[in-house]
Parts: sequence; C-alpha cells; structure tokens
Amino acid sequence: MRCTRSGRSYSQTRDAIILQRGSISHNNSNLRHDTSVSDAWDVYWKGARGAAAPIDDGVRNPVVRNFWIDRLSSLLRENPEMAILDIASGDGAILDILSSIDDRIADKVTCVDSSPAAIDSIGSRFPAATGVIADAAAIPLDDNGFALVTSQFGVEYAGTDAIDEAARLVAPDGQMILLMHMAGSLMHRECAAALDAIRATEKSGFIPLALSMFESGFAAVRGADRRAYDAAAARLDPAVRQIENTIGKYGENVAGGTISALYSGVATIHAEIQQYEPQPVLDWLHIMKEEMTSFAGRMQSMNRAALSEAEYSQIRRRIQDRGYTVDLNDRLSDLGGTPLGWLVIAQANS
Repeated sequence: MRCTRSGRSYSQTRDAIILQRGSISHNNSNLRHDTSVSDAWDVYWKGARGAAAPIDDGVRNPVVRNFWIDRLSSLLRENPEMAILDIASGDGAILDILSSIDDRIADKVTCVDSSPAAIDSIGSRFPAATGVIADAAAIPLDDNGFALVTSQFGVEYAGTDAIDEAARLVAPDGQMILLMHMAGSLMHRECAAALDAIRATEKSGFIPLALSMFESGFAAVRGADRRAYDAAAARLDPAVRQIENTIGKYGENVAGGTISALYSGVATIHAEIQQYEPQPVLDWLHIMKEEMTSFAGRMQSMNRAALSEAEYSQIRRRIQDRGYTVDLNDRLSDLGGTPLGWLVIAQANS
C-alpha cells in the first residue's frame, strides 16, 4: 500500500497517517472525529464485526451493490485508467466492487478512512492500493486529483466540510458519487432500534450481574458455599426479564442478534455450568461487554450522521455552488420503494 503526493512518497502529514508498503507512520493528533466514535469504528474494523454486519455495512444490500456495479462499470468503460478516490472507505467495500469489475484496478484507487484498522484491512487485501488515514474533512491530497470521488455511507459523518473536501478533489469534468445516510430510512430506523435495545441491555446490568453469578457459580462447583451462587442468580433474574422484554419488543435480530446471542449464551452456560471452564466464560462476557459498547458507539454515530431532507438539500446547493451539475436523482430506494439513502451524483464542470 502506497501514497504519493506531487511526485514524491511521504509517510506522514499533519492531519493524516499514510500507509506505505510495509510501514505505518502515526500522527493523528489533528483528526477531528470524536475519539469514542473513532475507537468504536476501529474496534469494528479490527474484526469484531460479525453481529453488526447487517446494519453496519449497507453495501451488502443487493440494491446498493447493484447500484455501484452499474454506475462504476459504466464509468470504467468510458475511462478505464481513471484515478479514483473513495472517502470513508471502511474496509474497502467500494474497492471490492471495483475489483470485481476490473481485478487490476487497485493501483488506481486511493482509500481514505479515519480508522487505522480499516486501512490496514484494505492494505492486506489490496496491497497495490493507496491508503490514507485521515479525517474526511481534512484530506492531505492535492486539488483536482481524481476523475472519480466516491463515498458510501461515510462522508456525511465528518460534516459539511467533508463535502467540500470531496468536491475539491474531483478533476475537471470528473464525477462525484456520494451515497449518504437518510433520516427515517430503513437503515436509520434499524440503527435507532439497535441503539435503544443496547441501552436497555446496559441499563439492566445484565453482563455485570452474569459475571457475578458465574464467578460464584464456578466457586460453588469447586466446593464453595452454594448460597452465594443462588443469591447472585436471584439478582440476575430481573435483568433476565428485561432482556426478554427487549428481545420481545425489538425482535431476535435487533443489533444484529448480539443481544439474543448474549441471552442464549448465558442461559446455556448457566444450565450446564459444570461442563465449562471458568476463564473462557468470563473472558467471553468481557468481550461481549466491549462489543456492546462499541456497537452502541457505531449506532449513535450513524444516527447522528443521518441527514434530514433540509440538510441534504443544503448539501446539493453547496455542491452546485462549487460549479457542479448535480443529477436530479436524489435518493436510492429498494425494489419496494423504501428509501435506503440520499444520493448525490455530480459532474464537475471543466
């Protein structure tokens, strides 16, 4: 993975971390993202993705994926050598699609994300690509450097300054395609429900109470007084009822099934505690607690990023004021007409 600027390689700038082949240089003191949110996404891209994937990664939606395949295939037929910038890349969903169209394209693609883990993931799969760890609102790349600038559910997290950055980086006659979170969309509603369900689970104290019960339970298995175990199990009971109510209200798949997995896992271990070793169980609960916190951070950031119609209209005007012609198509919807996100397809004037 490489990065070049003005004909020379560099590994570090004020606002970014650039990944070169085999090296990483760190200087992220100027990244503008909220630290807790950035940490939550970094944990996610490090690999704690499983349960969250249906909500977190909209490109897996076939309508979203087909949109990108159709649009990118057409553009690559017209200009197969185009330089492409993908902003807020995550672990490279757009690059995955580009590579499915042309498996030699990675060396023409630059991916920007504030998460080191995300850029590292891209670099491990696409070593020819360029990776930049930077705030989307302060990208350390030269003006007008890309024939195509894309973002899929990402650039809006960094605010309107990031929209200006995207516009700045498009070459004359180039194109910008932004798919952004929409307030009230299916994904937004799912994120809001997931956040509510996680907050209810955290408020119940389910994980700390389960930890206490299992610590006492494993001690009882080794011969300690069972009364401490029974008392801890009784303290857990109200939290169990709260989890059951939460699952009943939001469904078993809320928060990607994380809460259901926690509930069923604790129930299974509780029923067969003599069959388990203590440390793996306690470690699992600590991991689940970290994942719930991380998941809540991601859902909160998604909810905040979702744009109202007025905010979206302001973004369109902002892009037009910079000399772009903006396509009339303003949203992407599923086959039933349910909106999935706001869409900006803008052509830079020469």
